[in-house]
Amino acid sequence: MTRRPPPRKLMIMDACVLIDFIKTERAVLELVVKHVGPLHVTSPVVDEVNEIDDENELVALGLIIIEPEIEDAYAAGGRSGPLSFEDWLCLLTAKRHGFTCVTNDKNLRKLCTAVGA
Repeated sequence: MTRRPPPRKLMIMDACVLIDFIKTERAVLELVVKHVGPLHVTSPVVDEVNEIDDENELVALGLIIIEPEIEDAYAAGGRSGPLSFEDWLCLLTAKRHGFTCVTNDKNLRKLCTAVGA
């Protein structure tokens, strides 16, 4: 009997978590990708993080930068409430692709839990 490795988790990060790792220890992102699973981030989140000079820095760490679907961008633009446009995009993208949303934002975490993202 051969043992299969456990399925890798598909994750998407919001800006808060990305900023925390960029400011403290970027190498942790590489370890997450290597040992836990693919780590995605939407391009609007990358654009809002001032600590990144070039998105190639993130690609070199193993992150996957994705463009949100146009439908999700329109939906995020029409939403209001406790989340920013970028946070809505993170939630909608997580839901669309079956990603686990990695965040330390209380409001985003609450809404992601409610929709199963």
